Amino acid sequence: MPETEIQPADPQARRRAVRLLVVVALIAAAALWLVQNRLDAVLEPAGGPDLEAARTTLTAISSLAGAGLIGIALWMIALGRRIEGARRFPPPEMRVIQDTAVRRGAQAVRLAYLLYAGAAVLFVGGIAIPFRVWRLLGSLVTP
Repeated sequence: MPETEIQPADPQARRRAVRLLVVVALIAAAALWLVQNRLDAVLEPAGGPDLEAARTTLTAISSLAGAGLIGIALWMIALGRRIEGARRFPPPEMRVIQDTAVRRGAQAVRLAYLLYAGAAVLFVGGIAIPFRVWRLLGSLVTP
């Protein structure tokens, strides 16, 4: 049985990944706090809830989430193309955060196709979710 090739972890990439996760978590926490405050202000004003403003707010939030899904889908497509072109995962220039077994040939291409399929699902969701939220909230707002 041939020995499995291992691409060693890059400690610098690991530190960068941890820092990125911390920043993303802080941004997400701040966004949740801002959204909650905005919805509280819209749904509990003195004259009663402003449903149209709530619809606009929730549609904007779902649009941002959809844009995030589309961004991840595009990244997955780019990674899939690199894997397919090199017929290797991880691609030669890719830094990894843990020791990773190298996949070559058909195994790597299958992984690229899996990335394409996942990207398609995220892309469709990124487009469909804001429209569905807008339509659902529209049916709740209009009499």
